[in-house]
Amino acid sequence: MLATQPHCVLTEQLALACMIEDNRFASEGVSTLNAEHFYLSGHRAIFEAIKAIVGSSWDVGIVSVHNELEKAKKHREAPIEYLSQLAQMYSGAVSLKDCIKTLENKMLAREVVNTANHHIEMATNEEVVDILEQVRSDYDGIRKKACGKETNPLSFFLGKSVASIVERHNNNKRGQTVRGVPTGFKIFDQKLGGLSPSNLIICAARPGMGKTALIINMLENIGIIDQTPVGFFSLEMSSLEIMERLLSSQTGIALSSIRSGEVSDQGIKLLKKTVKNIQESPVFIDDSGTHTMSSLATKCYQLKTLNNVKAIFIDYLQLIDSPQGKQESPYEKTSQISRKLKCLAKDLNIPIVCLSQLSRSVEQRTDKTPFLSDLRDSGSIEQDADSVFFIFRKGYYDPYDNKSKLIIAKNRHGEQGEVEVFFEKSLCKFQETQKGDKWNTANQKNHQRLNKV
Repeated sequence: MLATQPHCVLTEQLALACMIEDNRFASEGVSTLNAEHFYLSGHRAIFEAIKAIVGSSWDVGIVSVHNELEKAKKHREAPIEYLSQLAQMYSGAVSLKDCIKTLENKMLAREVVNTANHHIEMATNEEVVDILEQVRSDYDGIRKKACGKETNPLSFFLGKSVASIVERHNNNKRGQTVRGVPTGFKIFDQKLGGLSPSNLIICAARPGMGKTALIINMLENIGIIDQTPVGFFSLEMSSLEIMERLLSSQTGIALSSIRSGEVSDQGIKLLKKTVKNIQESPVFIDDSGTHTMSSLATKCYQLKTLNNVKAIFIDYLQLIDSPQGKQESPYEKTSQISRKLKCLAKDLNIPIVCLSQLSRSVEQRTDKTPFLSDLRDSGSIEQDADSVFFIFRKGYYDPYDNKSKLIIAKNRHGEQGEVEVFFEKSLCKFQETQKGDKWNTANQKNHQRLNKV
């Protein structure tokens, strides 16, 4: 028998530190873990205290946890000095999801040890056939816990599939022809099928083509005009720059004027009115600038759990960091990230749209139109993505040619093709050439409002 059962004190401490210092982590932790995940009795007591606080109207913190421990008469197992020590261990680099995986693994390992010890005791008194049956039953139970989702027969999935088809049929009758989250670009949505759940969608272009501009336009259409919760991770642009672009697009005031402050008094009034109208929109922005896949995944789970976002945008793939101390080639790094992004989209069951750079090989050709082979650093992006589309503005190379298009180069669930768009440079804004849809109508109203003031 093992003298000490499998456990990791540091992981237990880090998980508790996350929950004590951040109420969002506390909610995620108590919904996923239970006291049995913690080996040390003091840690189990702290977790039970956090769980009780989450179920009440109080915020989780050192004081509230200490008070809850006193109430349960367990404060000697985890004195306030130890709670302070745990809080100091908290860091934004800590991934609660990774901690949870380790805690689950250690708990199951302890269960294996305890089950084996029980079988050893049985061996002295029971019939061998009975022991073997008990062993099979016990380890089957542990295996199910460890493997998670079970394999199911065809009949299990057919019912869900038919229900989904019927729902889409009814939506079509109501004029809702897009399966996924509409981006506000009507023709593009019809070709792509919208942003479909569990899909990884790559938007790629050379620098200066307007990748960030297009994503902000989609954020505006989804989160502000359509009021659908949406998340945006900006690893390149600050929140101030994002807001300037958003307000320029919403008001019709030139971005250069907003940045320089050369806005009329009427324009200032319009800006203030616009802020008042859109400030409650469900758009959630993270501009922290540095993320590994672990920290990014943790925040994505938070957005899904706490804000029920229906889509997440990331700007951009090549800026996601490798884990600290890990040396990887650009090819290896990009391959790992694209695969993890696809798994994350599948786990969350929401679309993830990630921007990506293109290689310089585009610039060496006479025809600058991008191809899938131009995806920078790794062919695995094309493999992992459900859809890939490019932004191509001829005006970038020829100032007298203002034609722009979105090129759907890969679409696992629909058609490929091109969609003509117009790029309004003064507003950093893309719009489809087709008029009359609700998003274009909303934007036209903004411009009419500007003309009146």
